[in-house]
Amino acid sequence: MIDLAENEEELASVISHEIAHVVSEHGMENMTKQQIIGFAGALILGGRPTLTEEIISSIIQRGVLTNFSRGAELEADRLGIEQMHAAGINPIGFESFLKKMRDQEKGESSRFSNMLSTHPPTALRIKKSFETRTSLSQKKYDVILKSIETNGSEYKNVANQIWSFAEMGYQEEKSSALLQKTLFEEGFSVETGVANIPTAFVASYGSGSPVIAILGEYDALPGLSQQAVPYKLSANDKAGHACGHHLFGTASAAAAIAIKNYIKNQKISGTIKYYGCPAEEGGSGKVYMVREGLFSEVDVALHWHAADENSASAGKALANKTAKFRFYGVSSHASGSPQNGRSALDGVEAMNNMVNMLREHTTESTRIHYVITRGGNAPNVVPDFAEVYYYARHQKRDEVRNIFNRIVNAAKGAAIGTETTMDYEVISGVHELLHIESLQRRMHENLEKIGGYS
Repeated sequence: MIDLAENEEELASVISHEIAHVVSEHGMENMTKQQIIGFAGALILGGRPTLTEEIISSIIQRGVLTNFSRGAELEADRLGIEQMHAAGINPIGFESFLKKMRDQEKGESSRFSNMLSTHPPTALRIKKSFETRTSLSQKKYDVILKSIETNGSEYKNVANQIWSFAEMGYQEEKSSALLQKTLFEEGFSVETGVANIPTAFVASYGSGSPVIAILGEYDALPGLSQQAVPYKLSANDKAGHACGHHLFGTASAAAAIAIKNYIKNQKISGTIKYYGCPAEEGGSGKVYMVREGLFSEVDVALHWHAADENSASAGKALANKTAKFRFYGVSSHASGSPQNGRSALDGVEAMNNMVNMLREHTTESTRIHYVITRGGNAPNVVPDFAEVYYYARHQKRDEVRNIFNRIVNAAKGAAIGTETTMDYEVISGVHELLHIESLQRRMHENLEKIGGYS
């Protein structure tokens, strides 16, 4: 039987099953739970050989692989998985070992057929083992969720403060400092000003692999100041959290703290990193953080966004490129000497008209947005400066580049036609989101356990 075990987890599954028989069927009152856990640790780590030999000897004296009832076999499976879980050994090895036994049964080995003739069907044992393992996982989830709910009022306070700060991209000084303080007080080491961005930071806890990154955002949108009421009522500030980044930054911190507590309490290897990412709203703060190599040792990066439902779907996150196009003309009195003027605003409007005609000849997935950010100061003065801010989006980065180049050509043509000059500044650019569908499926399963919200 032991010959089938190919790794430590599968070997531990055989021994834990037989220990469970000894404990449950034959008493063995002098064996404490701590001894069993110690034995499992000794088996895996190679330590405490005296205890290991003692327990193995006890198993042999009481009869290894004795014929037990089918109910007893299922009970031994359950207890064995529980002891593996308590010892910090991955119980998935129990299922993989049973699957190998199932494959052996399909062969011509009479040795296995005779040995397993009194056991429950292996398919049933695999099913029951899975149920036991997931039940243990659910208990783990319950502990983690309880720790988050216990600190719920504190996290609510953090989110409300960030809402009230309502700081725009690269200006999130108070919001960033508050999240740094929250994580530092929970035992994280905090590296500030990363990627030469004053409001960017990385908070880390633990060591070794896996290295899990959780992204947090906390910037607000300009011109959307809003009081915390369910109708439009300005707070008379420059910006507001229309995209829920006050929730984004706070909930990501809560998740990082919960994982930190799990690493600490379970005494397991692993590193959790919270990435404080500024300027998501048009500033592409994460691009500069990636460029500096801050994610080079990360195994997986997790992020989320506030919405009206809990889900983990492979939704779109489009590639985009943004730029401000600036036109320069000649100022003059619009009534007294219009012939001497060259309107920069005419250049912007001509560009916008050409881009709007361009829409007919793009793919259905293309998205182009613009807003005139500067258009002059008085109607009777020909504006010598005007500016328009453009976004180009698509599911594929190559098409974004193509569309952006066509927008630039429209700007060049507008400048020629209005006898103005033009330049542009690229503000940001990001690639489309790379999904990990297997991880999203697991995330969705976890969300189903948690449920929705009201």
